[in-house]
Amino acid sequence: MRSCRISKQVLAPLVDTVMVMWLLGPISDDGSYPGKMGDRPMSRSSKDENFANWTNRGYLMNQGILYRYSPEVETEAQLVVTVQERERVLQQHHDVPTAGHYGAEGTYKKVASRYYFPGMRKYIAEYVKNCPDCKRCKPSNQKPTGLLRTPVYVQRFETLAFDFFGPLPETSSDKKKIFLVDDTNTKWVEFFALKEATSVNCAKTLD
Repeated sequence: MRSCRISKQVLAPLVDTVMVMWLLGPISDDGSYPGKMGDRPMSRSSKDENFANWTNRGYLMNQGILYRYSPEVETEAQLVVTVQERERVLQQHHDVPTAGHYGAEGTYKKVASRYYFPGMRKYIAEYVKNCPDCKRCKPSNQKPTGLLRTPVYVQRFETLAFDFFGPLPETSSDKKKIFLVDDTNTKWVEFFALKEATSVNCAKTLD
């Protein structure tokens, strides 16, 4: 078997191509990648430009390891996680006892402080949503639904409802408001004309 040696000049441009395909998957039949690098889908026609500019979008190769600098993380670069390693990273930052089974946002912040992969927020939200331990143990943070029951009235005029209507054109006695009294049992309604809708006038009317 013959062996051959490839110079660094020939190998260097291939490293970017291999790393991107390793992260995003192979090129499909229509010439596009199934994944995304940054915010733009990569196609065969534009792959050369994207490979040349991927470092401008925050990616950096250091000793064969791919990192990403994020504007959300100022302390250190994020290690780019492959598809095969995503679940293991989530297990370490959500499932283990020391991780605490945080919610989707808390888990995302913990993972994003060290790692990155495309669609990470959505992936983490779905992972936390389907966590068996969280489903079984975590209480709901919603208040219980209120009980809606139709009140039962025993006798007439047991419960009264009040309302006002107006202002209307004044009468000869300067009254311009209508005070409505409704018996909620029989639906009997009484109307009283008032000068002003005050508690004193209402009390005098009902006395």
